[in-house]
Amino acid sequence: MDWIVAGLGIMLPFALAVLGGLCAFVGSGKKAQSPRFFLGLSAGVMLSTSVWSLLLPAMERARGTWGNGVLSISAGFISGFFILRGIDLFVSALSNEESGRKSRSGRPFLLMLAMALHNIPEGITLGLAFSLVEKTPSEAAAVGTAMLLAAGIAIQNFPETAAVVFALEEKEVARKRAFLCSVITALVEPVAAVLAVFLAEPIAPFLPFLLSYAAGTMIHVTVEELIPGVQRDAKYHIGTFGILCGFLLMMLLDIIL
Repeated sequence: MDWIVAGLGIMLPFALAVLGGLCAFVGSGKKAQSPRFFLGLSAGVMLSTSVWSLLLPAMERARGTWGNGVLSISAGFISGFFILRGIDLFVSALSNEESGRKSRSGRPFLLMLAMALHNIPEGITLGLAFSLVEKTPSEAAAVGTAMLLAAGIAIQNFPETAAVVFALEEKEVARKRAFLCSVITALVEPVAAVLAVFLAEPIAPFLPFLLSYAAGTMIHVTVEELIPGVQRDAKYHIGTFGILCGFLLMMLLDIIL
């Protein structure tokens, strides 16, 4: 394996995620609150990513296994949803103890956690793609496939990370902190990819579960946090249009790439 090429491919999605995080510094600067459109865009991106980038690839990888992976994919999705729900309740309980009322201070943490959990399976998939290069008869074709996957994830990461930044700003997180949070969540992906390169054989059978697990976390945050935020005022239709744009954008990127 050409480790320089693999390193570039693994770091490319992270680089685009950082560029997406720089969207935190775009705007007038008069307040760290994004319009309803961008909050809706966050929800649309997460919903579309859950379906096109996580659940469908999980089903594809599980095809031909026992029950076509019905049990593992269902278990992963349910686990992701309810484990994040448990974390949400735990964070809310801590906030209640501190202030005597339900605080929103833990919400940005929950959003970061969901994105980090989403990035882990993507990183693992990318690492597995590069780990298969030496085991493929046509090494050049395998490298091309892995780099195409890296490019697809990278292009997808830009609007995803930007969406996270806008959502964090909606929750009144300072711009510099929102950018730092987006970088931290994006950093999970190359770390998972490197680990997957060295642990390819034991990890590969669990990928459908991991992908569906990430989808469950994304759906939970979208339904619990982002969509209610879109409908917080009378102009929620602007946020609904954002959901449409976010879902369509990520769907088209997955189809094209």
